[in-house]
Amino acid sequence: MLDYAADLAARSAVLTHENERRWQIFHERVDQIVGAADTPGGNEIRPEGR
Repeated sequence: MLDYAADLAARSAVLTHENERRWQIFHERVDQIVGAADTPGGNEIRPEGR
C-alpha cells in the first residue's frame, strides 16, 4: 500500500509540474486581457485582422 501511495504521489508531482507552464501562460493571458479592459478604449470590439 505504501508503494502504491508513493507511485500516486510521484505521478501527481509530474502532472503538477507539466501543468505549471500552462497555468503561467493562462494567468499571463488573463492579465493581458484585464489590462486591456482597464485602458481607455480597451472595451471596444475591434474588427478581426486589425
